Amino acid sequence: MGYDVTKVYEQTTTTITTNHLKMVVCDCCKKEFDPEEDIFSIQDMIHIEHLGGYASGYGDGVKVTADFCHICAEKLFGNYLKRTNAW
Repeated sequence: MGYDVTKVYEQTTTTITTNHLKMVVCDCCKKEFDPEEDIFSIQDMIHIEHLGGYASGYGDGVKVTADFCHICAEKLFGNYLKRTNAW
């Protein structure tokens, strides 16, 4: 009627490699931001990521990225940034 289920386990050790964010660097002013100390500055950064498509000026399939602190982003893009209240 019933079945006796016996589970047999073997202990194994597995090594997992993870990436830990050590620093975020503004690509304009080169200021380094430590995630442990500058979390709000990092949250304010602007990250740009674009993948060039067919006949792109950047090149087909070329990925273009940049990170800007809020001070540099304001200097570079201030007149072009659209501000709306998200709440």
